[in-house]
Amino acid sequence: AIFMCGWVAYLTSSYAQATTTSNLLWGMIGYSDEALPRAAYRPELRGSPRETVLRLGHWALAVGFVAQTVTTASLITSFRIYALDHRDAQIKLTLLGLEMEYSTAAEWGV
Repeated sequence: AIFMCGWVAYLTSSYAQATTTSNLLWGMIGYSDEALPRAAYRPELRGSPRETVLRLGHWALAVGFVAQTVTTASLITSFRIYALDHRDAQIKLTLLGLEMEYSTAAEWGV
């Protein structure tokens, strides 16, 4: 973790230095005010119900994917605990409507 923190700090500072150098070499300082506006940008949509629904939909998708990941990790962990506690038991698993039967946990690679 300490290595990652140092690496990220180095990359952040080196990126800022590289972009400043490129801006000076290419003469691009002060051009951000003169940038062309996007053709599809409509300022009247800012704060509208449509924008709110889109943002809420994106957050709902993000929360759903995180919940799916946590649930899957929990199910895998509980299955492994069961398989380790019952090494000689018959294990049946139904996944997407398909029943799979293995004689021991060793066949699962647990």
